[in-house]
This record gives sequence, C-alpha cells and structure tokens, in this order.
Amino acid sequence: MNAAAKGELTDRCLRMIALVESFPTIRRTSLDHQLDEYGDWDAVRFAKSWLCGSGGEKDAALFVLSVWNPETDWEDTAGLTRGGERGGFFNVHQALGNWDDGHRAAFLAWARKPWWP
Repeated sequence: MNAAAKGELTDRCLRMIALVESFPTIRRTSLDHQLDEYGDWDAVRFAKSWLCGSGGEKDAALFVLSVWNPETDWEDTAGLTRGGERGGFFNVHQALGNWDDGHRAAFLAWARKPWWP
C-alpha cells in the first residue's frame, strides 16, 4: 500500500497497524495480511497470517488481537492458538515469560496508556 493510500485509513486502523509494528517479530506483517478489501483492519486475516508463527510471534499476535477484541477465542475464529485450555486467548504470563525485552517494551508501552479500537 502506498503512502497516499495509507493516509486514507481510519484512525482505528492506523492504531492497530502501529501496535503490530511495535512488536519486533510481527512488525513484518504486510498490510495485505492486515487489511480487508475496503482498507479496514481485518483481525481474522491478521490472525491467519500467524498460524505457523513461533511461540513469541503467536503471543504477540494474540495480544494485538486481544486489544481488538478480548472476548474472541482466536482458535475458534481463525485457528490461531498457543495450545492448552485457553489457547486461542492471550495469556500475559506465558507471553512475558516467552518474550524478549523488545516485545516486553511494546507490551508495556501499550499497558502504560491502554486504548481499544
């Protein structure tokens, strides 16, 4: 997506893209895997792009998805899971134990000033 087209995205969409880009391992997610055909952020498309991700990538993706909608089981919705009983939901304890400093910093930046779309 070119800069002009990106300028036409909604604030909610731009905030979700910025949140994704704040995590080192998932910042490479192309906009094609984040946006629907109308230019809005597409949580299911984003989730499906991380089905084969590492544990840390899945933790980061599940966190971003929990900001989008904390009630959704992403295993049922898009097949994204970390395993276990609550595999399709973000688990802060598992993530903090798994992430490096860059990922923890991205999470803490959001936690210091949380927002939801």
